[in-house]
Amino acid sequence: MVTIVDIRGEEVYQHFIYETFKRITAQYPAHSFIFIFAKPYPPSFIFSENVIAVVIKPQKIALLNDLTISSLLKKHKADVFVTAKSLSQTKVPQCLIAVDKVTSKSLNKAQVIVTASEFSKKEIIEKYKIDENIINVVYKGVDENFKPILFEEKEKIKHQYAGGNEYFLVAGAIPSENNFIILLKAFSVFKKMQKSNMQLLIAANVEVAGQSLEKLQLFKFKSDVKLLEKMTEKKFVAIMGASYAFVYPFAQDYSYALQAMKCDIPVIINSTGALTEICSDAALYANPDAYKDIADKMMLIFKDEKLRQQLVEKGREQVKKYSWDKTVNSLWKSIEKACR
Repeated sequence: MVTIVDIRGEEVYQHFIYETFKRITAQYPAHSFIFIFAKPYPPSFIFSENVIAVVIKPQKIALLNDLTISSLLKKHKADVFVTAKSLSQTKVPQCLIAVDKVTSKSLNKAQVIVTASEFSKKEIIEKYKIDENIINVVYKGVDENFKPILFEEKEKIKHQYAGGNEYFLVAGAIPSENNFIILLKAFSVFKKMQKSNMQLLIAANVEVAGQSLEKLQLFKFKSDVKLLEKMTEKKFVAIMGASYAFVYPFAQDYSYALQAMKCDIPVIINSTGALTEICSDAALYANPDAYKDIADKMMLIFKDEKLRQQLVEKGREQVKKYSWDKTVNSLWKSIEKACR
């Protein structure tokens, strides 16, 4: 079986492909896998001898780009095409990985659509009128390097990044300047009410205007807020593992929440999208538009040690439901389904 995989796409999609296909290529050594890249590829993507890399320079005209890919599928006699954006110019069965942004055009050309939650499946059906029978839910796994760390290591990390103090950790994209302000207001309420040395570490894609950073300089508790930029994966794993709680009030992706649970860190998230489906009762839920509600959840998790420990224990059990090995099994079944 020849499987051609288009690696090109957003970071979320690329990470999904990396974690799944490094396992799939090992499990099926008799199969051939051809990976399509838009630029020189990292050697880490060539997992084994049954992987071939092809670099295709993107065309300015979309049709020419599609024709180039279609020719490649024909040349290598592909049995299936795995992609984040399906083709109209091919008869090769397509498995569309819709773990990030999708379009109706892409959806309509796929034999199988893989999505990361029941919530997103329902959304696709209602918005694009797609047959539910071709949509498979394949939950994302949790990277193996996330795990609880020892007390001594936690203390070392806290001294390095938070002056030896406990800290709330925020990660994931902060979508707007208003969200950034809401986060600061929530932390301000917490600080005023609790009179603690708690810090707020933001290891996120702070996609906000310069004005927001200027407002941070006017923030009363600015010395207790740290913006962590250009984090390596190793540093982020350590910072996650040493945090007091993970605060995730804005984004929809559940990956960070599961990573926190894997580290025995309690989670404060919002109740939109797939988050309640994935996290169940193992998290506290806050309204992302209400800074007082976010502050209330921060105070609750700070004051009630029994609740905090319950969340850690529930999270420990909840995260067992998700692993990349389980993801791989579901994804491969979806790929085979596309070929029928």
